[in-house]
Amino acid sequence: MDLAQATGNRPRAGEALEVERYKVVRPEHLNHFGYLFGGCLLKWVDEIAWIAASRDHPGCSCVTVAVTPLACLLWSLSWIQELTS
Repeated sequence: MDLAQATGNRPRAGEALEVERYKVVRPEHLNHFGYLFGGCLLKWVDEIAWIAASRDHPGCSCVTVAVTPLACLLWSLSWIQELTS
């Protein structure tokens, strides 16, 4: 049994872990100006953080204690509509 099999193909502590997820931004995720609600974005970030943490620490309870400030590009609904046209 090699190291990758022994660790369940999990990265060792300190190694980078990459998780990707795609979300469809729907009208209910946008405010009346056509911008994504910050709470929706933070919820999605928290879900991905939980996936990464639970893969790195299986069997442990994981909670979010803090989030560092996020800098986001704001895209309006018109920009999203251009992509779907």
